Amino acid sequence: MDKNLNKLGFIGLGVAIIGLFLSFLLILEYYGSAGTVGDKLCGAIGDANSCQEVAESSYSAIRGVPLFGDIPVALIGFAFYGALSFGFFKLGSSKTSEEYRSILNLLLPFTILGIAADFILLLISLFLIGKVCSMCLMTYVVTISLFVIAFVGSKKTLEVKGDSPLEGLKKNVLNYAIAFFAFFAIGLVTARSISAGPESIGDSNTTNLNFAAYESQKVNEFNTNGVSMRGKKDAPITIVEFADYNCGHCMHASHILDQVVREFDGMVKVYYMNFPLDGNCNRLVQRQQPGASSCVAAISALCGDEQGKFTEVHHGLYKDNENGVMHSTTSVLNVASKTGVNMNQFRQCMNSQKILKQINQEVDEAEKVNIQSTPSLFINGKALQPGTPDPVYLRKLLKYLVDKA
Repeated sequence: MDKNLNKLGFIGLGVAIIGLFLSFLLILEYYGSAGTVGDKLCGAIGDANSCQEVAESSYSAIRGVPLFGDIPVALIGFAFYGALSFGFFKLGSSKTSEEYRSILNLLLPFTILGIAADFILLLISLFLIGKVCSMCLMTYVVTISLFVIAFVGSKKTLEVKGDSPLEGLKKNVLNYAIAFFAFFAIGLVTARSISAGPESIGDSNTTNLNFAAYESQKVNEFNTNGVSMRGKKDAPITIVEFADYNCGHCMHASHILDQVVREFDGMVKVYYMNFPLDGNCNRLVQRQQPGASSCVAAISALCGDEQGKFTEVHHGLYKDNENGVMHSTTSVLNVASKTGVNMNQFRQCMNSQKILKQINQEVDEAEKVNIQSTPSLFINGKALQPGTPDPVYLRKLLKYLVDKA
């Protein structure tokens, strides 16, 4: 057998490993931060914040998978490149032309499938998220390169007979499945460990200074009666967030808090205080939005909570926000209808004075702590810097508080 063909397989292995590396950085970006290397790669092409914005979008993960929770799309990519690495290694190690051809017949359709998936992801980035992350583009180039390598190998072995893709899949399905799920598990466990570990923030002295600044903050008491909450009521750590459903930074903060509730299960509870930036229902804001958009959204979230569907309505509202939908009575009813609530009860709730009183109560709580912008977060009553929280710092702070609890 021509040794140049084996070299082609090992070239493919090297390219697939690059895909593994990029996908792993994207998983880290989803869980918090891809570090200095990730920041440099994200800034290499276009907007340096593009990777974070895509990672924080509702399209960055498959939500609510049993046993696993939210699964980052990048993790599936990591497992995909892992399985291809296994395939190209076998290609480079093959002993006969027939074996080589059989492996190519399997790798070629897999790479075509990867290109199709990347094309769909690109369309989602362009038309739904409105951002394309640089590292994502790099993985698309990797997939195309792997297809080209497989195609070239296929052209050079046209006269050689080998198993068809279906026959090859039947013979090797267990091996490729093991490779896929092994890399899936490695990516998931390693990324979560790194993102939650103390090393993820970097210099420990800087971290201690940040904690000292947090510890020096005044402790505020909040009236949380009737406030929408996620997590376990007896959790020792309480996060209070003041937010608006038309606020892009609030949407990003919401994704981060989703991850926090999942990762610190039983240790953290989050109270979602409404602070609509809309004078129609917030006496602290002068400007009134057309159609009372933020007020309508806040009311719908509380009405969803009345029927035990706060999380679903909350996510639906931010998904509309992400898609550029201005909240209105029609849009929030559409969101609610997808959650399985009793729609007659929901409509009655939308017009109730009880919900307006609840919003006024939450605005009163905001006034006590002089909320000027959204999102604003408080952990165990102590204020963080306003704006989207740094996810890595937030996790480290929560770990620090868990250890103290």
